[in-house]
Amino acid sequence: MSAVRHHPDQFLLEVQMETMELYPVVVSRYPQDQDHAPLLSDPATARLVLAGDVADGDVILAVVDERGCDYFLEEYTAHPQPFDPECECGVCCQVEEEERPIVVLTTDYRGSGFCDPMPVDTLLLAVPAATA
Repeated sequence: MSAVRHHPDQFLLEVQMETMELYPVVVSRYPQDQDHAPLLSDPATARLVLAGDVADGDVILAVVDERGCDYFLEEYTAHPQPFDPECECGVCCQVEEEERPIVVLTTDYRGSGFCDPMPVDTLLLAVPAATA
């Protein structure tokens, strides 16, 4: 946010700066094959977001890294919650030893009853809830 104050002899521009990180990634097209379900969300509205910043209702499309997008077989709606090391879903136990903080993006991935835990600094391609 910025504001301009007018003084008789000068202009003073005050700017509130936010830190922005740039990620050198290539966002590839969604695979058009028999393994991937058709997208229900418009991928043109997707944004890069860290797992720890995913909001309730965001639609998760892919994990992104320096190699590109690793699309999920089917998009899913996130309902983030804290990681529960006591969870017995069969997936959470696989990240118990992870040293980085973990967030659980859903507790019912694709209707399976399995969680989708991932480190909070994982880069994702997601459609914001407001546009999903």
